[in-house]
Amino acid sequence: MPFTYVIISAKHGQSPIDPNRWIAAGQPTNGSVSLGGILSSVGVTAAQVTTDDIGLIWLADQSQTDLAVSVLRTNRNTAYIQDILFGEQLKLRYQDPKFDNRTPDVIVVPRPGVIYTGSGSKHEEHGGFSEDDIHVALLVSNPSIQATVIPTPVQTTQVAPTILEILGLNPFALQAVVSEHTPVLPGFEPLAALSGSGELDVTSLVSHPVRVEVGTTSFGVAGAAVEHLYLQRTLDLTNWTTFGTNQINLGGAIRVCDTAATNSVRYYRTSKKP
Repeated sequence: MPFTYVIISAKHGQSPIDPNRWIAAGQPTNGSVSLGGILSSVGVTAAQVTTDDIGLIWLADQSQTDLAVSVLRTNRNTAYIQDILFGEQLKLRYQDPKFDNRTPDVIVVPRPGVIYTGSGSKHEEHGGFSEDDIHVALLVSNPSIQATVIPTPVQTTQVAPTILEILGLNPFALQAVVSEHTPVLPGFEPLAALSGSGELDVTSLVSHPVRVEVGTTSFGVAGAAVEHLYLQRTLDLTNWTTFGTNQINLGGAIRVCDTAATNSVRYYRTSKKP
């Protein structure tokens, strides 16, 4: 199916990928580390402690936050601690725990490879901030896509607007895309109309709208085989209108002319249906 796209990714990774870095911090040979036990040793009561390859701590009394952080810092080496997030540093990433009880009061970031577990069979976990946790593969496949590796870092949040772009819908209809300025994945941006004698391959025009600037009245489209396609226009990437003769016969190359909307930036695509 030439118009079917397959997108494969994951919502999280697993840490550690390298088994040689694995440390089960809760095992006796590694000190039987217990974050809750460290806190209780100085009279700090934890309402909840959730540990994997991260330590999330909710305190029974938030006024003890500084004391909790102090004792954790004192035990930084024995507890395999790399970093501790609390206070203003924590609020840069999450909601203020004083007003949102979903946010832990303290986040303990262990050294890469460390899992806060006493199990000898739990060799990987997720939920932390390590490179193994937050980096996942992302594969996009379609017969029209030339095989390539894009080294530029992307976010999995870019998948949703990319799907809308592929479907010819407006990615900016998603509130999160607007508020977070989320781009589509590289290679799926609207194509720029080629000037002069340049021509766009018709398979590209099916999968990516072409952007035509103000004052441009025509652009070229080329097809390797005879195809019966409808040419559509939109100003907002949402409301598509079929125009012209509706059905165009592509065998070789044609010049698409449209003088009806030259005062606006507009987008064009081809479709199997009017």
